[in-house]
Amino acid sequence: SSGAASSVPSSSMAHACRTIVSESGWRGLYKGLGPNLVRATLVNIGGLSAYDSAKQHLRLRAWNEGARTHTMAAVMSGLVSTVLSCPANVL
Repeated sequence: SSGAASSVPSSSMAHACRTIVSESGWRGLYKGLGPNLVRATLVNIGGLSAYDSAKQHLRLRAWNEGARTHTMAAVMSGLVSTVLSCPANVL
């Protein structure tokens, strides 16, 4: 495919889907699914495990259960998720 029609903005979601199917077939609708699933998996596994680990670590350091502990665990989880998703984002 030349890609010339792809540079024209679609008037609706239905039009975009019809254009993709006509140019690339049904498989064209799923282009990019693999890398997106890898990224989502890395973000979710990394984020959940980092949150649990960070919270457990903070609790061992005598941090009481509360907003401060949850916030710090969430910040650490976000950092881990960001680091894990960066390679998948540039694929």
